[in-house]
Parts: sequence; C-alpha cells; structure tokens
Amino acid sequence: MGLKPFGNITVVGLDFYKPENLTQDVRLLGKILNRNDEAQDYLDWLDSSRTKITNAIKGDDIPNVYFESNNKGGLGELATYGMGSGIDGMIRQSGGINIAGDLEEMYPKVTWEWVITQNPSAIIRIQSSDKIGWDRSASQDTTTLEGIADEIIGRAGGEKIPAISDKDVHVIYWDMMFGMDSVVGQTYLAKILHPDADLHPKDVYREYLKFLGIEFPEERIFVYPPLDEN
Repeated sequence: MGLKPFGNITVVGLDFYKPENLTQDVRLLGKILNRNDEAQDYLDWLDSSRTKITNAIKGDDIPNVYFESNNKGGLGELATYGMGSGIDGMIRQSGGINIAGDLEEMYPKVTWEWVITQNPSAIIRIQSSDKIGWDRSASQDTTTLEGIADEIIGRAGGEKIPAISDKDVHVIYWDMMFGMDSVVGQTYLAKILHPDADLHPKDVYREYLKFLGIEFPEERIFVYPPLDEN
C-alpha cells in the first residue's frame, strides 16, 4: 500500500550515492526545502574540495586498487565493487584503477586467488561503524582494526603482490564514502593512494562537519593505519 492511503503526497527519491549524481541531488533537495542558498554553499565547497584532490594528484602514477567490502560472499568468496558502483567512480576520481572496474556486476563476488592475479598496489577494506569511526573510541578501534588488516596481510599467497609486500593495506570508515560527506572519503582515499599529495583529509572532514554544526572528534579513527597529513 505504501503512501497511497494518505493521498496527495509527492515522493522524491534522492540517494546521494554516486558522486557524479551528488550535485544534482543536492540542488534538487535545496529547491524542495527552499534552502537554495545553503545548498549552493555546500556545492561550492564540494567543487572546491574535488578540485583540490584533482590538482594534488595530477601527474602521479595511477595504482591498481582492490577495494573489499566487509560483506561476506559464499564459501571462499570476497565481495568487492564493480562497474557502475559508487566506489568504482570514487577510486577513479581519487587517482586509482579499480581492479574490479571491468566486472559488469556492480557488486561482484571474487576469490582471493583472483585478487592475486590482478596484482594490486593497494588494498582497502571498507568497514562499518561497529569497528571504526564515530561509534568506537580509538583504544577500542586500534586492536580490532589491526586484526582486520593482519588477516588480509596473512592470506595465503599474498606476499606475491605489492599491496601486501609493501604493507599498503588500509581499513576505511564506511559512512564517509557515500552521500553528502563522500568528498571526505574521496580525500582520504586519494591520500592513501598518493601519500605525498598535499591533501589533508581531517581538515576536509572538519569543514564538512561545520555545515552540520558538529565538531570533529579528534579521538576517533576513520582510516587505519593513520595517515601522515603533515
């Protein structure tokens, strides 16, 4: 039945999921709520933040990236992000090549053996807030996140790929990779893939949280291992 019994209700679906659709979704939401000025302020900041990323990584080598979901597949399967997914687009915009980007399924299942054949230079595991981010203190996070990274590093045959041999394995907070704060996640991702780039993800997160009237939680971890932002 849905909303039908209520009558005269207009339903608008805005998911804010894919980075390429975020501008039009925010602009439409601003019109609906009669908050056009606030929407434009946010979009100006969004465009500026994206431009900083593009300029900071311009000319750098483009690494191959394996981006793993914390959702499990079947026996021996791993979940990742393929063609058309929001994560695939974000990896490209952050100066990386998604090793699953040519897989036609948006959320394909792969094996660890397949990941090894793709020889990624970086591995990123996305993790929900039960283990990282706003809901847990740094002391709780560190041991758990170290265990997640160590499990990936210790997978059989992994020593053959640069991401493992160079210990370029990271865990990243789920919520900042999608929606209005996705440029925060994009900045963190670009800094992971281009550690020498002049990017400061914490500052970008602080700027975003000002729109919400929230202070940045200095004691929380959003990427593990922590990044050098100096």
